[in-house]
Amino acid sequence: MKQLTPRQLQSELNCRGWSFVRMRDGSHANFKHPDFARLITIPMHGNRPIPPGLLRKILRDANIDPRELS
Repeated sequence: MKQLTPRQLQSELNCRGWSFVRMRDGSHANFKHPDFARLITIPMHGNRPIPPGLLRKILRDANIDPRELS
């Protein structure tokens, strides 16, 4: 699976209709989609890549196939 930084993942989510809701605790951003009743939380820890397990979980929650990432 491709490694993504928080900003790259944020861009992918925005392209798929997810919108920024709020920043919690200064380092975690929340996103929501009009078609889903859940929030997705992304750790915004600078330029460090998101760990693979967490990235898989976020993509699964957002209904994004990892093979579709640009």
